[in-house]
Amino acid sequence: MRLTTKSEYGILCLLNLAKSQDHGEPPEPVSLAKISSQEGIQKDYVEKLMLALQRAEMVKAIRGLKGGFVLAKNPEEVRMVDVVRALEGKTFEAFCDSSAREKTPCQYASCDCDLRVLWDRLRTAVNGVLSSVTLKDLLDGNLKRNHCE
Repeated sequence: MRLTTKSEYGILCLLNLAKSQDHGEPPEPVSLAKISSQEGIQKDYVEKLMLALQRAEMVKAIRGLKGGFVLAKNPEEVRMVDVVRALEGKTFEAFCDSSAREKTPCQYASCDCDLRVLWDRLRTAVNGVLSSVTLKDLLDGNLKRNHCE
């Protein structure tokens, strides 16, 4: 699993939209420039992320002078597994699964070698964690940090 800035920044953009919503009123659109400024992410990159999130139906674009983006779903409906898939394509990819191996396919690709079993178990665990966390969890600070020594 290798998450890039696409996932990290995309989640920050979604959190920005969620924080700006007053949950009793219709949401005010947030401009790309405002998200860019508040999150410290280049505007062009924010636009690219928001377009991918729009294709995944997580945000809506509002056109016009006071346009921008709003969440298309309630924060409790936005699971991190879906965000990562929308932005990265996959949540987990082992080298033996990757396109880099197309020229020299994995000799064990058709069987359950121990390495492939390990990657499959890890993929399941990663997807389980990402599926269990919603945008609302992040917004509310419901995740506990593991303290390392």
